Amino acid sequence: MTEPRSESIDHPVEGDRNVVDGPTAQLYSWLGMAAINAILIARLPRPASGWLVRLEQHAYDAGQLLALGWLSWLVAQAWRRWGSRRPLPALIAFAVPFLAAGPLFLKRDLAAFALRLAGQGSARPWQAFLISLVALGVPAAFVAGTVLARASLRWIGIAFAGALAVVNCLVLRNDYPGAHLYLAWASANLAAASMRGARLPAALCWERPVRVAVGAALAAIALWSLVVWPSSAVLTELYKLDTSIVVPWLARIRSRRGEGRGAVLAGAEQWFIDRQTAPPIPPSTPPLTQADVVVVMITIDAMRADLLQGERYRRELPNLFALRDDGVFFAAARSAAPATRTSLAAMFMGRYYSQLKWTDEWWLDHEKSVRFPEILGRRGIPTSLFVGDTRLGNVEGVIGQGFSEKRELGPSPGQACTVAGVVVDAMTERLQAHGAGPLFLYTHLMDPHEPYDEAGTAGTPFERYVREVSVVDEQIGKLRRVLEGAGLASRTVLIVSADHGEAFGQHNTPFHTTSLYEELLRVPLILRVPGVSGRRVERPVSLIDVGPTILDLFGVDTPGPFMGQSLAGYLRGDDPVLTRPLAAEIGPMRAMLLPDGFKVIDDRRRGTEEIYDLARDPHETDNLRDRLGHVNDARLDVLRTFFQVQERQALVQ
Repeated sequence: MTEPRSESIDHPVEGDRNVVDGPTAQLYSWLGMAAINAILIARLPRPASGWLVRLEQHAYDAGQLLALGWLSWLVAQAWRRWGSRRPLPALIAFAVPFLAAGPLFLKRDLAAFALRLAGQGSARPWQAFLISLVALGVPAAFVAGTVLARASLRWIGIAFAGALAVVNCLVLRNDYPGAHLYLAWASANLAAASMRGARLPAALCWERPVRVAVGAALAAIALWSLVVWPSSAVLTELYKLDTSIVVPWLARIRSRRGEGRGAVLAGAEQWFIDRQTAPPIPPSTPPLTQADVVVVMITIDAMRADLLQGERYRRELPNLFALRDDGVFFAAARSAAPATRTSLAAMFMGRYYSQLKWTDEWWLDHEKSVRFPEILGRRGIPTSLFVGDTRLGNVEGVIGQGFSEKRELGPSPGQACTVAGVVVDAMTERLQAHGAGPLFLYTHLMDPHEPYDEAGTAGTPFERYVREVSVVDEQIGKLRRVLEGAGLASRTVLIVSADHGEAFGQHNTPFHTTSLYEELLRVPLILRVPGVSGRRVERPVSLIDVGPTILDLFGVDTPGPFMGQSLAGYLRGDDPVLTRPLAAEIGPMRAMLLPDGFKVIDDRRRGTEEIYDLARDPHETDNLRDRLGHVNDARLDVLRTFFQVQERQALVQ
């Protein structure tokens, strides 16, 4: 028997029901995508909420992919009836919708890549080019499948499509919903075009009533997955697989609940109102430091808090452990954001992400909020910035504004950022040249940043990461020895912290930026103050408190609009209860640690709501949102009310 002819790009094989036609091939390809996703979902850790949540996750994911299959089936059926028979017009008609929808689905995802390609030039042409390139990948995949739609080749196309579906789940992790959607559609079209004209096995050649019944059941599952919104626990699990490609877009078009209804934290009412006209907060008395105090602050990129929590890494990080033991160690410190620019902006300006005027490129070109080094400068205190990552130090950037001195230390050829040794050497030169009077110095050290190859490539990513932190540890030790040798240690406050943490597979995520879980928010915070005994503070604090603390150390008022509070009480040996909320935010994601130990996460773009009891569940594996009813509603209301107030303040600035 001869092989049935493959379809052309414009019209399918007619007649034999045992031969896969174009519309059926589209449906089968998305069924295949659902099967691949089912395998990938099964490999995820079991949800703490139970196996029922996992089963619902399978059902929703499969149903939503089936919905795309039925949509593709309908379009293919319409094309069979009314479409052009000529390949070129058909191909153009196929490409135009994907190109037209590209800016809607891909603009945000490709913005960062466009910026890297543009360098100092405009990113818009690059962004348009990248959007077109990705969008044209879908019709290109269909053309490739059409070429492979032969008995001897089609399994190559189908296998490659399956591999592309798996790879799609492994690249661009934990975000990029538009790119994942387009890659999935390219994979499905490659598979569909490759299998057209194939003869079905006899076992699948069902009679018409059976085919109709199976089709109706699949259509019902697809409709259910689109109409019935999943519970918070199921929704959270769906987002753990990047190739659950439909739910991010359903979340955006679904009408959201979630406006704050006025709930506030008892005793913290002053933080839930407009603070633009709030009076300055005077420094604490008596002064903690002498008039000629030197404050040196270092933040370490992506340093996790747990590296200093126990004793496990003392051998690898002896200088940081010595500083921890000598200073006041805030064991439950948190960043205000899980990314460098947003975290440091909150620390320097005392404001959260939604209170600042960010551009699409994550700059603060038009932000007029005062940075605390500017306040020090107005009081005649020299402030010096040492920049190893020039993206942080430029005038239009995050922290460069307001320093009286700034040294940009360019990286060596082949390096993305300047290594810690070069930066610390420049800092020690400045310290040794300093005489009488106060001084503030700051730097951010980028060494512990992926791909974790600065200290060698042997070992696991986490082992390489720890070695990179040890590179910074060595420089911390060198800095302390210089302070001692220059006679500055007795009047120098040394502050060491991090911008954010780092994920190594927790919540199925790598690196940082993409979530507000504890592995990204928990950071070390150590203040070594002359004359202050070392101690460990267990009360949760925030990096947004660092600016007010430094101003307090210099005896300077903190601006009333700042959202943090000075930690000076802890440095005095007291145990004050600070009233400001402990929040974190980046883009549409917001979180708050409540006084009862529960943590609330609200992602307005994804539509997820998460509540964790950190005392019982420190790794945030059991989402309690669907339990406790109105109690959890009230917790979410506090978070939403707080950030609504901040957004309103930003609008009127």
